[in-house]
Amino acid sequence: MGDLVQPGIVTLFRLSKTKVAATLAAKPEADPVGTLEELSGRPLPANVRQELDVWAGHSEKFILYEGFGVLEGPRGTATADRFVAEPISTQLALVRTAKELYQQLEASEQVPLLIRHTATALAAPANVKSALAPGVPPRRASVKTAVRLKRSVRTTLWFTDAAAHAEFSRILLDAKCVVATDQRALTVSYPRNAEPLVKECLKRFGQEHRVEVEDLET
Repeated sequence: MGDLVQPGIVTLFRLSKTKVAATLAAKPEADPVGTLEELSGRPLPANVRQELDVWAGHSEKFILYEGFGVLEGPRGTATADRFVAEPISTQLALVRTAKELYQQLEASEQVPLLIRHTATALAAPANVKSALAPGVPPRRASVKTAVRLKRSVRTTLWFTDAAAHAEFSRILLDAKCVVATDQRALTVSYPRNAEPLVKECLKRFGQEHRVEVEDLET
């Protein structure tokens, strides 16, 4: 009827309204007032007796069922009705010998589902809707961090002759086309927006040279 607060030579318990009511529901013959007076060796104060009487009244709201199951879903069949001990609603009922009922429903091709709940909580498997317990919540999609990238495309011309590279570099300077030139690597690199002007310079360069451009796969 209570919770142990302090063990020892003098043991201290704290009375619980829920436990007192549950004890009286399971054992109507129990006498909390008499038990406490016997343990304390003296009559209980009037206010304590009154509070216990109120708690005892709550026991009338408790109905304990042992060895029963809960049938969820529409009934309306003789197979299920034979096992119903207490209808709760149109979709719920307390039933006797739930395992046997399950076997009967399975034999009649009703496709039943048998759920064994834990002693402390109701639970439903994933993808099963139940009024008694929520199913396993779906996994939330992980929040992805946004990453913004910038891309630049450049074209590089490789010259095989130093003199030709130097001449083309002068044509670029005359056209005021400022791009990256490398005398050691004999290259000219330029972004996409400079391509029209570089092509004009290649035309001028091609007036004195036979130019062949080969695309390289990199």
